Amino acid sequence: MAGKVLPYTIVFLMVLGLSDAVLFGILELPLHGRGWLLDIAGLLLSCRASSSAFCLRCFSSRQRAPSAIGTLLTSPAFGFMGIGFPRLGMNAFAYGFGAILPGTWVPDGAD
Repeated sequence: MAGKVLPYTIVFLMVLGLSDAVLFGILELPLHGRGWLLDIAGLLLSCRASSSAFCLRCFSSRQRAPSAIGTLLTSPAFGFMGIGFPRLGMNAFAYGFGAILPGTWVPDGAD
C-alpha cells in the first residue's frame, strides 16, 4: 500500500516545489515568513492526505469502499475550505468540517 501512495506523495511535493519556485522565484511575489516553514507545511499536508488514503484502505477489505468514502469526505472540500466563501463567515459545523479535511494547510486565523 505504501508503494502505491508514495509516488503520488512525491509528485505532489514536486508540483508544490515547482509552484513555489515560480511564485517566489520567477514572479518574485513576496513571501511573508520563512520558506523552510512553507516547505514543512507542504510536506505535512502531503503526509496528512496520504495517511488519510492509507487509513481508509486499511479499514476496508473491498477496493471500492475506500474510494467511495474518500469521495464522500473530500467532495465538499472546496466548499468548506473557504475558496468561494470565507471560512470565518461559516457556521460551526461548516468551519469544523473544513478544518478536518486535508485540503489546506493555512492556519485557521489566516483565512
